[in-house]
Amino acid sequence: MESSDGLYAAAKGLGIDLQIFFSYSLELTNEVMINCIKSTAILTRGLYAKMPDSVTLAESFLTQFPGINSLTAHSILSSGVTLHEFLAWSHEQRIMFSQLL
Repeated sequence: MESSDGLYAAAKGLGIDLQIFFSYSLELTNEVMINCIKSTAILTRGLYAKMPDSVTLAESFLTQFPGINSLTAHSILSSGVTLHEFLAWSHEQRIMFSQLL
């Protein structure tokens, strides 16, 4: 419980809304996690493009840049921007765009 104060403070400093759940059994923990996942899935349905199991060539290329993981690469390319357009932008434009994702 004492460490939760530090987590709440850190989350607030980062602008993150944090909820901490405590449970006394594995079954209750599983139930809490499944309910959180289900409610988040309902709230965010349709907001994000489905991420396929395989990585596209363009996504693979983008992941070679520092700070771009496969999820970020997928988000960039799913936003309607082509790889050519994204690479033609200035560094500042790419940073600003990535922060919007």
